Amino acid sequence: MKRRQKTRLLLTAFTAAVLLGVYLWMVFQERRAENGEDGIRVYTMEAAAIDRLAFTGEEGPVTLVRRGEQWFWQQEEAFPLNQNFTKTMVDKTAVLEARAVVAEGKEHYRTYGLDQPSNVITVGAGGQEKIIYLGSSSSASGDFYMAVEGSEKIYVVDASFHNIFSGSILSMAVRESLPDFHLEDITRLTVAEGEREITFSRESENGRDPGEASGNAGWMVCERTGEPPDLRQAEPPDGNRPAGDFQPEPPELPEQRQADQAQVTGLLAQVMKLRFEELAVYRPDSRELEACGLGEPAVRLLVVYQKEGQERTYSILAGNGAGSGSHGNAGTESRTSDYCYVYPEGGYGIYLTRADSLAPFRGLAAEAFLSLSVGRVRREELGSIAVSAGEVRTEYTLEAQADGRVAFYHDGKEITEKEFNGIYYPLYSLTAEKRVTDITGQLTQPPALTLEYRRLPGYGEPVRVELIAYDQNYYGAKVNGRAELLVNRQQVHRLMELWK
Repeated sequence: MKRRQKTRLLLTAFTAAVLLGVYLWMVFQERRAENGEDGIRVYTMEAAAIDRLAFTGEEGPVTLVRRGEQWFWQQEEAFPLNQNFTKTMVDKTAVLEARAVVAEGKEHYRTYGLDQPSNVITVGAGGQEKIIYLGSSSSASGDFYMAVEGSEKIYVVDASFHNIFSGSILSMAVRESLPDFHLEDITRLTVAEGEREITFSRESENGRDPGEASGNAGWMVCERTGEPPDLRQAEPPDGNRPAGDFQPEPPELPEQRQADQAQVTGLLAQVMKLRFEELAVYRPDSRELEACGLGEPAVRLLVVYQKEGQERTYSILAGNGAGSGSHGNAGTESRTSDYCYVYPEGGYGIYLTRADSLAPFRGLAAEAFLSLSVGRVRREELGSIAVSAGEVRTEYTLEAQADGRVAFYHDGKEITEKEFNGIYYPLYSLTAEKRVTDITGQLTQPPALTLEYRRLPGYGEPVRVELIAYDQNYYGAKVNGRAELLVNRQQVHRLMELWK
């Protein structure tokens, strides 16, 4: 008897467990439907047939039309519409999916904000048309309520669907980018801030065809103050600034001085990192440029580079922080000072970019970029080196041979490349410890060591280096008549040992 009772109890418990499991599974499925985890397909259209999308964007009504494989903004077909953006719109509306049905009947429209829709999206496909109404958003999930013309069902749709149809037309533009050049293609960079203008140029520009510039070429720097040249594009008669091939003429350069290659390369790398993050004004006129601080820009960058054997130029104007002033298109959201306005000359718009990406170009001074190298001449430019140290007078020459190799001579006698490098590299690495104001008048003793570098034709002027005792710690290095470098005495003495 007890055994039968025990069996019945076990069967009852098992049955209860099964029923509880079924109940919990039904509750779970019900909640999934309420939360839309499975998704509901509202309708399906052929994506390739859709040829018109109309909706209300941030600035007002927007109509996009398709011709062939391309989509256009009907109000201005030249607008650089991002085709990937329109593909997302088409994909979302061709197969319209919702999370769940929350009600049915037009008497509920007011409850869900559908009596006065926040947006009406019209999807055209030839003679077929679907009209989608978006209402208010759910306070719990942030998703939006939706209805479709011809049905009284009210759906919940993901907030991302609302977002792609409610933004600014400017957010649908293809953003411009820097021209397709590499760091080694750049031959000159001019940075103008107020009345100060600093220009960095490759040494290969001095007497050589810039097209022969090498990524290993040294850099020169110069600075001028005063009214900077106007690098901006002239205002067209219609007041608009269409995109085009704007090529401002690079200004003539004042006296140039040797720059530190690593520092200049680092600055050029910052140019390559510039990014235009958001289109703020399309085809700006003079009023809009002024409103963004671009009438008198805070910073101007002019890049000269080589492209397919031709010299090209690219200019960027940088204006206010985006939090100051206002611009012509009220639809673009105001930004904080973390962003500023930039305008690529010849482009089609003013952009927002991060202010910190322009920080490396503010407050520059040529002095900070001057090289501490003493008369450095690259070997491929070199014709000869004449050395005078006390009573020693000697010369090293390089001669190109018909077979392409280079022959090395010491006082007319051929030597090996290794022997030549034994004196060349210590000279090439000669570096000062300090830069000072010109001390030529204080160097009264005769030079302890004189180096005269003769460059090959087309590579610029000769370089004359005189190392003259300055005090108990330093020699003054007078380079082509100018003494601004102090070299450690021990370093000079080690060089002089090469000719003892």
